[in-house]
Amino acid sequence: MKKIILAGAMSVLAISLNVNAADAVAADEGEAVSCPFDSVYFGLGIGGSFWKNKAENVILDADAANAQKDFLDGNKDANRFIGTVVIGGGKALKGKFYVGAECLVDFTSSKNKDINLNKDIANVGRKGEKFGSLKNRGIVPALGLRFGYVVNNNWLVYVKPSLLFPKTTYKFKDTEGKENEIGSLSKAAFSVALGLEKAFCKKFSARLEGEYVFRNNKTFEYKFKDAANADRKLAFKGKTDGWNIRAICAYNVKY
Repeated sequence: MKKIILAGAMSVLAISLNVNAADAVAADEGEAVSCPFDSVYFGLGIGGSFWKNKAENVILDADAANAQKDFLDGNKDANRFIGTVVIGGGKALKGKFYVGAECLVDFTSSKNKDINLNKDIANVGRKGEKFGSLKNRGIVPALGLRFGYVVNNNWLVYVKPSLLFPKTTYKFKDTEGKENEIGSLSKAAFSVALGLEKAFCKKFSARLEGEYVFRNNKTFEYKFKDAANADRKLAFKGKTDGWNIRAICAYNVKY
């Protein structure tokens, strides 16, 4: 899937490279050259999200003599296609040093991932049996700043720190087999993207960016009664991190 996404992303930039030079942003000798990135913009994109969900420090009955550790298979990949909508604006100071801000929203599939037992637990379940599930939200908004450098008046190399707002929801079974939501990992996550953007056809631009989302984590506790009606307590640390790759085409409206 990664190869398909990268191929599609590169084709977007290839289109911009094949545009006739006469359509590039230029000015006659002696006239002031305007920068195509001095604009507000709206864009649409496609890409891939390659995230990892991890359950660490998993303990059942931490205070008991027979405490069970790492008995859940809670490490799940979340590799998904994404569609992107972005709106923002920026300005190239002295035509070279770009500063901008944008609001971006990724849309993707949202599927449940089963969490299974890694071993037999008396009155709880057998190895391989489903014990719960996790789900990554399909809508991930983000707020970011872009800092870059303009090359030849139509290329922009940039770095973009952002705050993303993902959500991973955990559910576990009760004695009747019903899954109950025990909480969500929904804290803001910090990310950094590196990107390359090309202006073409006067009002349009295309960009390719890779973004790393730094680890986000939260500790969860789940109290329940087992098949013998005994009180049990599960504790673990849920974590998410990973990569996003996007190709975006934008329509630019100059200031």
